[in-house]
Amino acid sequence: MKKIFFILSALLLACSSPPDVQDFSERYNRIINGIQPILQIEGEEIPTFSIEERLREKGVPGMSLAVFHNGVIWGSAYGMADINENRKVDLQTMFLAGSISKPVAALRAHQMVEEGKLSLDGNVNDFLTSWQVPENEFTTTEKVTLRRILNHTAGLTTWGFPGYDKGDEIPSTVEVLDGKGNTDAVRVYKEPGESWMYSGGGYTIMQLMITDVLGESFPQTMQKYVLDPLAMRESTYENPIPSEFHSNTATGYREMEMKWKENGRSTRKWRQQACGRLRLNSCNTGLKYNVYIKLKKMEF
Repeated sequence: MKKIFFILSALLLACSSPPDVQDFSERYNRIINGIQPILQIEGEEIPTFSIEERLREKGVPGMSLAVFHNGVIWGSAYGMADINENRKVDLQTMFLAGSISKPVAALRAHQMVEEGKLSLDGNVNDFLTSWQVPENEFTTTEKVTLRRILNHTAGLTTWGFPGYDKGDEIPSTVEVLDGKGNTDAVRVYKEPGESWMYSGGGYTIMQLMITDVLGESFPQTMQKYVLDPLAMRESTYENPIPSEFHSNTATGYREMEMKWKENGRSTRKWRQQACGRLRLNSCNTGLKYNVYIKLKKMEF
């Protein structure tokens, strides 16, 4: 794990310096000006589009791009971070990372395994104190383990979570797991280890394991042991997003009746932070990407 931190910290330095490799420049140009449609008909010329053209066509207010090549990170920013404020996207603008938050959260779990605070192959109920995975006919022989949660083979339900709007009553993490929010309960629906099935509910159980064992909030432990050591200081798992980041965060929008409606960067709320609530900017995306690559190489 220490080796991972060293590699990722070194990559942060590369984020500020564009490569002077001609091959990379050509590839980068193909990325930003060579977008192709998904549907392509054999024998017909394939049209290409620039990123700006596709943003206009799809009505996307703004985006941030990070390109990786031979360990070098190169970023670009497009469009508006907030239309009403006339605020443009730049390389420091923070976006919601969505489910790619999971491999970063997994890093903290692996740290705790190395520290002897968690086990990859032990029953998660041995570490959960505020809630337990209900036993049923599928857990008679095989149990839900951290390893199986990490690689989505724990046999758990609930692939993702929609979040809650401003004014909604926000359930606790335990209530979410018991289906008392706006999603079904997270339960074992097939024998753990039998096969793969994506489960954001599983990562929410992992989040609860970490907080139960440490006695501190998930955003706090992620900031202290993962984000800050990687110099990802403009990243956070806090939700709602702290006020000091408001002016540097892209506002969320959703399309309704062909018009973009503000979804509120600081109003939509989740309890499920581990599975999709990380916010970060383009340079930090490079670090997160490499966390993912390193974890992919680990044996789960």
